[in-house]
Amino acid sequence: MSSSNAQALFQQGRFDEAERAAGASLQRQPRDVESINVLALIALRRGQLAQARQLLESSVAIAPDLAPTHHYLGRVHDAGGNAEGAVAAH
Repeated sequence: MSSSNAQALFQQGRFDEAERAAGASLQRQPRDVESINVLALIALRRGQLAQARQLLESSVAIAPDLAPTHHYLGRVHDAGGNAEGAVAAH
């Protein structure tokens, strides 16, 4: 599976399958930011904010110029009631 498969599954709402696909992709490419982001978005949807934040922060460390990752990180901060963190992430 590839990160594009994981993204497609996520967009279809097939979160368990997307999680498995992203995990498989990361086994082959541990620095695959797109797969990390899919896992983070799944964690966010499940209310696992600390896990989502940790995943997105690792994604930012790998690819600091990737705008969607900063947007997702802002969403995590916003979901946790951290408006200042959300603004900083965006």
